[in-house]
Amino acid sequence: MSLLPIINGVYVGEDKAKRVVNMDIKVRNRRGSRNIKPLGFSILVAVILVLCAPSALAAYPDSNGNTKYEWITNVNFSEINETTGKETDGYGNYTNISARVSRGVSYNLSVTIHPDAFACYITAWIDWNQDEDFNDTDEKFVVANGSYTGGPHTVSITVPNGSTTTTRMRVSLKEGSEPPSYGPIGYGEVEDYSVQVSDPEPPIPELPTVALFSIGLLLLVGYVLRKK
Repeated sequence: MSLLPIINGVYVGEDKAKRVVNMDIKVRNRRGSRNIKPLGFSILVAVILVLCAPSALAAYPDSNGNTKYEWITNVNFSEINETTGKETDGYGNYTNISARVSRGVSYNLSVTIHPDAFACYITAWIDWNQDEDFNDTDEKFVVANGSYTGGPHTVSITVPNGSTTTTRMRVSLKEGSEPPSYGPIGYGEVEDYSVQVSDPEPPIPELPTVALFSIGLLLLVGYVLRKK
C-alpha cells in the first residue's frame, strides 16, 4: 500500500502538501473575564490519498482484431446464446452476459463465424483460477484449427473442481493462425463473456425397490377397501 500527497487530485510532492494554518482562539475564564491574551498555535495539515491494493486495480489484458473480412456471429455456451455483428474496433464486451456452469460437468462451447477465403482459427479461454490472465494450461480450448466454414464449431469443456467463482471467458477468431489471448490479433474478432462456476446440484435419491413395492401395495389395498 502506498501513500502519496495529493491536492485537488494532483500529486504535489511532500513539501507543497503541508500547510500551516494560524488561528487565534479567545477563551473566557470561570468568572467570565475576557481579559485573556489570545493563544496562537499552528495546525499542520497534510492531505494524502490511500491507494487501493493492486488486486483491486488489476484488469484483464486488452485484445482486439480487425473485422474487415471475418467476425464472430454467435457464441453458445450453457445459458449464453449470443448472436452478434462485427464490432468496428474488433472487440465485443459482453461480460454482462453470463453462463452458469457446475464443477465437474462438461458443456459444449459452439462458435459460429462469418468466414472469408482464408483459414480461420478460433480459440477460447476461461480464467478458472481468476488470476486475471489466460496463461494456465487448463484455461485454453481450441474450437477451430484452420477452418474455411462458418460452423458452428464446437469443443467440449469440462469445468475443473476448483473454487466457485464468477470469472471471464474470452473467444477469439483470427485469420491465418492461432490467436493469442491478448493484444492485437490482426484480422478477426475478440469477444468477452462472464462465467459463473458453482457446485453441482445434489442427485435426487432413488427409493429402494422394497419401498416402491410397499407404497404400491398400500395404494392397492386402499383402492380395494374403498370399492367395498
